Amino acid sequence: MTDLTEVFITCPVCGSPNTSGTKFCAVCGRKMNTTTLDESAPILEPEVPQEKKNRLGIILTSVAAALLLLLNMVFLIDDLFTRKKLDQANDTIAQKEYTVDELRDNKTQLEATVDALEDRVDELEATVILRDETIQALTKDSKAYDAIVSGMGSGKAGYGADNFYVNDSVVVVKNGDNSQKIKLTAQWDSGATVTISYSSSAAKLSFDTDGWERDTMLSVKPNAPGVTIATFTNSADNNTFQVLIIVTE
Repeated sequence: MTDLTEVFITCPVCGSPNTSGTKFCAVCGRKMNTTTLDESAPILEPEVPQEKKNRLGIILTSVAAALLLLLNMVFLIDDLFTRKKLDQANDTIAQKEYTVDELRDNKTQLEATVDALEDRVDELEATVILRDETIQALTKDSKAYDAIVSGMGSGKAGYGADNFYVNDSVVVVKNGDNSQKIKLTAQWDSGATVTISYSSSAAKLSFDTDGWERDTMLSVKPNAPGVTIATFTNSADNNTFQVLIIVTE
């Protein structure tokens, strides 16, 4: 009777069953030992050739070197991008600092311009004040001139008659000076009184004595800068004359 039981042998490397007579393992491809093995004997790992070991080491070293080179390239690229961003940030900061300095210079120039304009305004204000004072002085002088023309033009300057006149028809006195005097000659056989009227309050005249025979002195009493016309009138014949009094500052 024929025995149809198929004989299998085990791969000494991966342990996979293979048909008897197979030269290479159908699973791992390793060379099979065709001799019948004792099941109790230990399975030994096949020794890898030294050439394959060296090749594998070279491959692993190459792969490690490539990975290290790639890692270095990644770090280098990242460093380049970081430096570029840092340079851009520094350029932006420098531009902003330049802009700030420019604005400060403009501010300084504007402040100097404002100071110059304020000085000019002060000068113009001083000029306006001086002009106004000049106009006031001219107006005052004009009024004084008008007073002189209108007052003295209609009367007799310092002389009414041979027995009624003063020694000075124009009196100039400084304001506050009470030492100025004029002499009045006024004489009548039957006697008379003399009255004085004024065109303004710039000055007054006062008699030094209440009575006299021919001559008497009058004191000039200035009150304020300006011009006044003193008109003398007597009660004997109503004759008149005028004295111009100018009070200076």
